[in-house]
Amino acid sequence: MLLTDNTIVNQLFGIDTGLGMSLLTFDWAHIAFITSPLVIPWWAIANIFACFVVINWIVAPALYYSGVWSTYYLPISASAVFDRHGQMYNLSRIFNQQEARIDAAAYTDYSPLFLTATYVCAVGVAFALLPAVLTHTAIYHGRDIWAKLRGRQTEREDIHIKLMKPYPEVPDWVYAAFAAAALGLAMLAVGLWPTKTPVWAVMIAFMLGGVVLLPAGFVYAMSATPLQMNVPSELLAGYLMKGNPLANMVRPSKLRSHNSQLTSSSFHWQLFKIFAVTTTQVGLTFVQDLKLGHYMKVQVVAVFVTCLAQVGVKRWLVANVEDFCQRGQSALLVCPTTRTFYSASIIWGAIGPSRLFGPGKQYGPLLFCGLAGAVAPLIPWMLEKRWPRSWLAYVSLPVAMNGALSIANANGINYSSCFIVGFFFQYFLRRRHFSTWSKYVYIISAGLDSGTTFSALIIFFSLSLPKNGQLVLDWWGNNVFKNTADWAAVSHRTPPPQGFGPDTW
Repeated sequence: MLLTDNTIVNQLFGIDTGLGMSLLTFDWAHIAFITSPLVIPWWAIANIFACFVVINWIVAPALYYSGVWSTYYLPISASAVFDRHGQMYNLSRIFNQQEARIDAAAYTDYSPLFLTATYVCAVGVAFALLPAVLTHTAIYHGRDIWAKLRGRQTEREDIHIKLMKPYPEVPDWVYAAFAAAALGLAMLAVGLWPTKTPVWAVMIAFMLGGVVLLPAGFVYAMSATPLQMNVPSELLAGYLMKGNPLANMVRPSKLRSHNSQLTSSSFHWQLFKIFAVTTTQVGLTFVQDLKLGHYMKVQVVAVFVTCLAQVGVKRWLVANVEDFCQRGQSALLVCPTTRTFYSASIIWGAIGPSRLFGPGKQYGPLLFCGLAGAVAPLIPWMLEKRWPRSWLAYVSLPVAMNGALSIANANGINYSSCFIVGFFFQYFLRRRHFSTWSKYVYIISAGLDSGTTFSALIIFFSLSLPKNGQLVLDWWGNNVFKNTADWAAVSHRTPPPQGFGPDTW
């Protein structure tokens, strides 16, 4: 293996703490990590990859190697957060366990929080995303929404609607009862469990998810990419419950972060964020299942019932896998999204957005990304009006930014592999051999998804579970990647002994 100690090469091409410019992997789990390139349309793949290249392979390196916000003292890409000495941020040094709040004096004595270059870019894109979605929905779909609100029929009944009419619908009162029960249980859990979360915060979280559901539905329906609402919910929760990480996160009993400095007062899953984000994401996922059932002529009642099974599977995994979500988990159940949740809980819940993004703070300029996001969709919209038959009709900034937002959890090789596979199937094969594409592409996608999942289940139940997750194949091919500067998370510059960053915070 060449250039294992070359810092710049590892930062650009590494896939652990690097930018992942290695371009291609044949592991379907990595190819479809963001989304399946055999399902979403080519124009959406192109939008996502173009935005990713600009943000992650141009803007992020420019920020990093120029030292903006002291990023070159950190790894170029990581979902963790750091202190002014380049070490993972030790929340226990500033967290008052008795009061479950941040000790302001300890925070001043210890360190402000620092983000890697890719994490900064992800936050900026996240600030821009929701305003961009709202503007895009208003200018492209506002007329249809208004017509629907006035009770007008905007589309004709197609053959699928006619064939599904004989099947009974799930009554509206059933959906209302489930929603009321879920909201009631959430409020009861928050009120009785020592989460330090006010009950009214649960109501706001559900309302936020409900408001975003319709604009997110437009993005999802067109591009098959679900809207990521993490940062808006975190930002709102951070200001509503400043300095209270318990109100923003809840800790499953067997989860541990990859940060060895965590104490029992550290948590992984942000409570407010889960209620807000899950309301949107699970709602859209259920609509997706209903749409699939609609085309497959599956009764709505059957779809409704089967959607409950995955909850039990997830609970079983959390309860029975001892090292679940640890970085070195033998079955690769490492939960990159959960690690990002922990980092976000420090940023938004414990320290609070005002200490990082407030006026005069080092990351304050990122808030202007929200204004840029609100204005940006107007540009392709006006250009498309001027040239209606051009490729500008396929430009969708919400889809592009929403897909690129996964850079906090994913890596460059996930995006580039998705793009290459998508180009072959959704552009080349579809244009040159449409009959073959239409006959096999969705079957191939389903086969790869189910095959990957089924093989993981076989490996887990036949090898990992009988050995309590201790089965290790110790050979060069499984360990060589650990002998690199990429795995060691080497920074471009060594942090000075006195630390880096602003003098006051």
